[in-house]
Amino acid sequence: MDSLQRSNGAIGGGSLRVSADVDLLDPCRQPTPPGESCGGRVCNSELGEVCVADSLCGCPHGEKRASPKDVCRPVESWTVPLWVIRRDQHNLVYNQSFGNPLNEVNREYVRRFESGVGQCYPHTALRDAFVSAEVNEILDPMVVNASWDTGILFNCTMHFRKGAVRIPTDAYYQLVRYIVDRNQYQVGRSGLYLNPYQPDPFKACFRNTCHPKGVCVDLGPNAYRCECAPGYRDKNPADPGRKCLPDFGYNECERKEDNECSENARCVDQEHLYKCECNRGFSDASPAGAIPGSVCVLDYCSDIDFCPSNTTCVNLEQQAQCKCRHGFVDIRKSESRLALGLDADQYCLNIRDVDECALGITNCSGVADCTDKAIGYDCRCPDGYIDGNPAEPGRVCGALLCDLCNSHGDCVHNALTNNVTCVCSDGWSGEFCSVAPSNASMILLIILAILFLLLALWPHPLLPVVFSTSARSAPAWAAREGSTKASTVAPGPGTPCTKAPPPARAA
Repeated sequence: MDSLQRSNGAIGGGSLRVSADVDLLDPCRQPTPPGESCGGRVCNSELGEVCVADSLCGCPHGEKRASPKDVCRPVESWTVPLWVIRRDQHNLVYNQSFGNPLNEVNREYVRRFESGVGQCYPHTALRDAFVSAEVNEILDPMVVNASWDTGILFNCTMHFRKGAVRIPTDAYYQLVRYIVDRNQYQVGRSGLYLNPYQPDPFKACFRNTCHPKGVCVDLGPNAYRCECAPGYRDKNPADPGRKCLPDFGYNECERKEDNECSENARCVDQEHLYKCECNRGFSDASPAGAIPGSVCVLDYCSDIDFCPSNTTCVNLEQQAQCKCRHGFVDIRKSESRLALGLDADQYCLNIRDVDECALGITNCSGVADCTDKAIGYDCRCPDGYIDGNPAEPGRVCGALLCDLCNSHGDCVHNALTNNVTCVCSDGWSGEFCSVAPSNASMILLIILAILFLLLALWPHPLLPVVFSTSARSAPAWAAREGSTKASTVAPGPGTPCTKAPPPARAA
């Protein structure tokens, strides 16, 4: 009997199968005990019924049956969601009636759906394994996913004979594949139709945070990406697919969060998107790439035209500034313009009329020779200096006496690149040897100097030193009992060096 259950009733390798209730023919089967009383009736023990909650006869925990007349069987169960969007030709929109188990609307749709599922599985490979389906609840799809803004969601548990389903996901995929591919999206003959884009509960996109008009792209286990659907634009590209607005037919000006206009600007809705116009008394200061009118500042330039000739007034955040027009050079930073006879309120000179060298408004090195040209100027390092930046002559002039290296290194001229680099003295560092040695380096140098001095003053280890010994203090190998002879040995570390007394004269 156990082998028949494991083979789902198949006999050998053939197509013959035994009945599901074959165990009733077992000659060793124990007599069925009388059923127990339950709620005014007696449960049918031959069908495996037990009393549930002292009022209802049903299968014990872990067992199910297809109908009240069938025998209770051990089952394995899987709960799956199915998204229904219409009944016959009528689109469904969730309301409280669908979610209330006491409401007749709920009861009708539960009966239809459970019956429809039971009509589907006989057309799948799980036909002999399926036992029954139970709707746990009907939900608003948007509770699970904000982008599911229509239809109703059935949370349904499918029961199968224990051990008959090898791959658990088949309980879902075989049902949906039959409904979508072979039954034109209808759940059995229930009149209820699945969403053509039925979400896969085993994919990351099943529960996502995409915008209702967004598209979820599955990237693998526990990973997905949101995108705005065609015809919609992303309001926040930094967090894509969460804020999608239609390209046409939407008034972005109705809500401030839907447009980027400055608080000092007016939002003007257009057929395609919108535009921002700065209010009177304000001017556009939006950065490059931003929507014009997204930054509007006070128009200081409109109050009074205080800029002199050849300049243009430019609004800044807190003030206005006069800038030279194209083709003119700003001479305000020159300290010698008054000495050259230029007016104090003269800001800009034509680029062909200005002598940058005389005005001192060049970027030549302080020691370089400046030569004025019809337009612009030239810089050249004088004799005795090396140009440290040949690409822009005369901007970096290094003295051959190494002023470039701040007197803490040697100038090295590279003949191939014609550049000047510094080779710093001990302890100094940096491109131009401007970083002083650290204190730690100085301390180390002092310690080394002291050590060399001590070594110079210490007696030479190869010179013999005479010292006195006695039987009391000398080692066994250096003195003998009663001996007063002087010994000559090389001193070891820590050995006191004393001069031995002269030998005693004979009496």
